[in-house]
Amino acid sequence: SAPETVFVSTLFMIPFLGNFLLDWWQVSGKTGLTQRWDSFSRAKIAPVLPSGLFAVRLLLVATLIFRISMSGYAAPFLLFDLLIAVPLSFGILGRAASAILLIETGLRQSFGVMAIWDWAVFLLATVILFSGTGARSILAPEEQWVQRRAGESDSQVAE
Repeated sequence: SAPETVFVSTLFMIPFLGNFLLDWWQVSGKTGLTQRWDSFSRAKIAPVLPSGLFAVRLLLVATLIFRISMSGYAAPFLLFDLLIAVPLSFGILGRAASAILLIETGLRQSFGVMAIWDWAVFLLATVILFSGTGARSILAPEEQWVQRRAGESDSQVAE
């Protein structure tokens, strides 16, 4: 429905606008603002990010388990949630799993109104899709793909 679409598109728009704003500050010569943001993010955000992403990942898995236990959806959806929750709890293919969860949650919406746990899965999966699963992940090969810019070699990405 229209109100849900506006809400969802706004949630996806906020990180892109923030990144655009940082790029605009850099291009327009306001490097002081960019440097202040870099200093703030390195001092305040970076130290808590690994633990925060680990907590988001565990909260997403807990929400999936809750959704499995409380849901009246068909068995394929429930089995799918379980198959995604297990590797995600270990940080295996986190961005890929969150993208799949977002698609699945959209499919669930076609069967009726989303419940509160569906919205929680949507929000937490969006956080993981944008930020990854953190340093405590076991297997995250998609991180290299996300971090690489066009024309860079593998050695440039590692730097």
